[in-house]
Amino acid sequence: MLMGVFGPDYLIWDSKASIHYIKPGRGKLTAEFQLSPEIIAQIRNATANGDKHFPSFVIYVKDEHGDVVAEIERVLYIRRRAKQVTDISRSKAA
Repeated sequence: MLMGVFGPDYLIWDSKASIHYIKPGRGKLTAEFQLSPEIIAQIRNATANGDKHFPSFVIYVKDEHGDVVAEIERVLYIRRRAKQVTDISRSKAA
């Protein structure tokens, strides 16, 4: 999802993940992934100078009744690719 937002100018990798199983998941399970404009702006600001950024996201897996059956935490590694950082630095210096 983030790779679609940021495109090829950014490196985006899974750094760490954990799953906390709360109860057995039976039947149809769903999970929603949401990225607000504020989160996207925070990531852009944190990586603008080529710095590494490790945002954490929590996703809740729910059953058909809306009960949470698992909680997934993902930590991502996000960094602007080196060429884009150099290009930005040059444009700011000019």
